[in-house]
Amino acid sequence: MPSLTAFAQATARSYAELRCALAALAAERYRLDNRELPRSFADLVPNYLESEPIDPFNGKPLSFITTEDGITIYSVGRNKTDDGGDFTIRKGKYHPPDIGFRLVEDTKRGMVITPEAHNDDTP
Repeated sequence: MPSLTAFAQATARSYAELRCALAALAAERYRLDNRELPRSFADLVPNYLESEPIDPFNGKPLSFITTEDGITIYSVGRNKTDDGGDFTIRKGKYHPPDIGFRLVEDTKRGMVITPEAHNDDTP
């Protein structure tokens, strides 16, 4: 059964990556529309996401934290421990403890959205 377990872990990881990516895209759309990052999933539901995305590893909503530079959206990963959005790959490991994305405030990533650059006709 080891191959079945490995398949289940890989599937859960893929779902976690996809759900984190969708949530990060929703957060970026929110930022484009509101000129600030969301503070929680509550800012994204229902206009940008149908509901809070569920972490396939623990069955709870994905983690969403604000930082001084922006936000981090993540899954607890296969260890099922909240490592605070730690995406560091350790020696001898193939994957970091948590799975997800960091979105940095636009002023801290060298990209400032100006009114001219924001097109309200964009879908």
